[in-house]
Amino acid sequence: MIPRVRHVMKRDPLTLDETYTVTEAARMMVDYAMDTLIITYMGNILGAITYRDLIRYLIQPGVDPDDTVIGELVDSDVVLVRPSTTLEDAIILMLETGKNTLPVVDSEIVGYIGYTDILRMVNRIEAVATNNDDQFDPRKFIV
Repeated sequence: MIPRVRHVMKRDPLTLDETYTVTEAARMMVDYAMDTLIITYMGNILGAITYRDLIRYLIQPGVDPDDTVIGELVDSDVVLVRPSTTLEDAIILMLETGKNTLPVVDSEIVGYIGYTDILRMVNRIEAVATNNDDQFDPRKFIV
């Protein structure tokens, strides 16, 4: 079985219109315990913003998070993947484009995938494989 994006992606992402302020976006991340927001404009995906992106912005001198809309922080070169994309292809895309998070679409936004999601699956597989080499079945870790 070939691992695919659908096996490790986070589902039901929080989407936010580009007109929300940085303060509002940060509040939503905290309130909904999300590490990534998918930013949209008129229903179209502009990109993804992570808590790291917000922190990088907030530590700059002279910024006002109440006057800055989240759309200003989004990289306009959005890279999308499908649930059927192989993990290998997703990782290659991430490395080649410098994107840490990729929105996942299947006619609409269905999730997102980041390096952390990939590493989490690898760690789970490795932990079980180390403890039960003779009974290890990687298919148990792919949902």
